[in-house]
Amino acid sequence: MLLSIMGSYAFAQIPFAKCVQELDDPFVICNFEEGTPTILLSTTPPNGWGYNGSPSEITGNPDKSGINMSSTVMRHVRNAGTGVNDCAGTDGGDVNWSGPKLQDESGWTAAFTIAFGWPITGYNYMHVKMYCNQVIQPAVSLCGGDVWPMGGTIITPDTWIDVVFDISSCAAVDRIWIMIDKTCPMTKSSEVYLDDIILTNNPVPITTGINNVRESDVSVFAVNGALHISGSSDAVAVYNVLGRLVYQNTSAENLSVELAKGLYIVRAGAVIKKILIQ
Repeated sequence: MLLSIMGSYAFAQIPFAKCVQELDDPFVICNFEEGTPTILLSTTPPNGWGYNGSPSEITGNPDKSGINMSSTVMRHVRNAGTGVNDCAGTDGGDVNWSGPKLQDESGWTAAFTIAFGWPITGYNYMHVKMYCNQVIQPAVSLCGGDVWPMGGTIITPDTWIDVVFDISSCAAVDRIWIMIDKTCPMTKSSEVYLDDIILTNNPVPITTGINNVRESDVSVFAVNGALHISGSSDAVAVYNVLGRLVYQNTSAENLSVELAKGLYIVRAGAVIKKILIQ
């Protein structure tokens, strides 16, 4: 059985249950599309992805836009709680993190080994496309210890983002834990969709996808305390650093918006930019 990645990455074929002898870059962990080994699509032990907290599920893409036009993705939810007891137990939404995991362990037998010919070596970065309903702080663990995103916290809700993790300190990948949100305390449940999980030696995130406006056509800048946007007929949304929507419009063809001083995230169609208002 062969596994191929869709979308913006180059085509790659990876034989099922093969120990990697030559470096395939990117190495596709899972894209959740037809052709992916069954063991990676299952969410029932000991046949595939395990989980911490709420179960994962394979589902349809909630928003085919920007960098992700694929049909099938993985969904996982970390439930909100009061945040006491270090976000553990029911006060923190079952556990202090929640997300899918694939690991050789009691109850899971050799799921990772069967899928990838354990271990996987030769890669410095992990990419995961993520889509969330709010600001989240994800992390991963591939060989023990938490690794945080190179770009920091995801701060653009309802947008597909290619999140990159530096795993160069990991000599061999022997597990995959995706911690969808380690925020504490949590006051709102995090609903997160995952897609195109890969290992690579390319640290650059995907920032553009299929869209009717080229990024070069869109102009976003700040002058004298005002945000200026032009060149896009798509809807525009502006978020503050807390992920709260502070402005939106159905078109960004020619806008001038006065904002308070601070850092903002501007989304015009598939184009996303950080703008500092001084």
